[in-house]
Amino acid sequence: MDKIYTYLLLAVASAVLFGTVKHFADDPAANAESAVHSKSIQAHDLALSGIDYALLKLRDNPAWESAEESAQLEIPGVRVQAAPTPAERSDLPGVQAENARFVTSSASVESAHSSVQAIIECPTTPELPPALRYALFAGGDLDVRQQLLVRDEDNQLRNANVHANQQMIVGSRSLVQGFGTYSGMLRMRGDAANKVFSPNYADGGKPLYRHPEISVPQINPHDWERIATRTYASSTILAGDLDIGSMYEPGVWLIKGHLDLRDGIKGSGVLLVTGDLRLYGKKAKSLLNESLENLVIVVGGNVFAEDAKLGGSIICGGSFYGSGHVIIIGSLVAQGNVKSEGTLDLYYRPLPDRLASLLWTPQLQLPRIVRFYDAVPPAQSTALAAADAL
Repeated sequence: MDKIYTYLLLAVASAVLFGTVKHFADDPAANAESAVHSKSIQAHDLALSGIDYALLKLRDNPAWESAEESAQLEIPGVRVQAAPTPAERSDLPGVQAENARFVTSSASVESAHSSVQAIIECPTTPELPPALRYALFAGGDLDVRQQLLVRDEDNQLRNANVHANQQMIVGSRSLVQGFGTYSGMLRMRGDAANKVFSPNYADGGKPLYRHPEISVPQINPHDWERIATRTYASSTILAGDLDIGSMYEPGVWLIKGHLDLRDGIKGSGVLLVTGDLRLYGKKAKSLLNESLENLVIVVGGNVFAEDAKLGGSIICGGSFYGSGHVIIIGSLVAQGNVKSEGTLDLYYRPLPDRLASLLWTPQLQLPRIVRFYDAVPPAQSTALAAADAL
């Protein structure tokens, strides 16, 4: 298996070196200062690939560690070292991360050196899909160019974390009280990003960093009928004084079609929508839950929200489209894109395990980064250098 990891790192190194060679071939006037800067970027990218290597090693062997000696790779200039460490989870203060490793990856390209560090959690007991831990999660692009506010709902100093599996595009007037992670391109300048992402507790870790793609929770409407306590045979409107259930006896309502959700939903429970969900207009503005109530809405299709205010968590198999001023008290997880052409305010209330467990069976999850540190960062990372200013 080590050969596979080596080939992976060689591919990364080749891509980095090819880009640099082409740059100087196209521009013979590039000066020595630019060459030094380019070597620094190469070293940093190679160091980042060492963190990916550690994630792969831990995926195949959760007991992998190198507490006494560095795990030397078969690539000149790259070294990875790992050791067990205590650490807190990135979303809940005081809750211990399971089977955590402190990983240091160092790389050299000629005279340029870079070192990055990460704390990686490697679960050894089954748990719910990791995307359900996020305040805001996009399986595709996250695009909120105007204003995004993500914060803890009841001031318990939780981190309201945000992730995008593809592009992350967030306006500079935004504020996120949590970590931001992305797997594709970051469309923000470094100075703006540092102002936008401000975790309630960070333990010295960077508030914004690249993370490998995170699996999205699977949505299987064919399994919903067996757990439903009430079924609507076609598309419908829900409004009025409706009580879905209690904390101890939650209701599970199945809508076979599209749902236009308006005011009046009370209690705790799950709405299962095979089609699209629509939240809009004055009626939607009053759709709020009490602090002890929890509404979970699982949507097979897309979600359309306009000037809406919802108390509940949304998990959708399509994309989320917002316009005007949208307020969510809960969480938002989309398998596709999350796009807002207005203002999106999200007050994070974690999805209760007792409700999520009605739909998802805990399984062993892949290793994940809970803290990332740039020990010796270059002047500017490759991703930020390529980003467009908003």
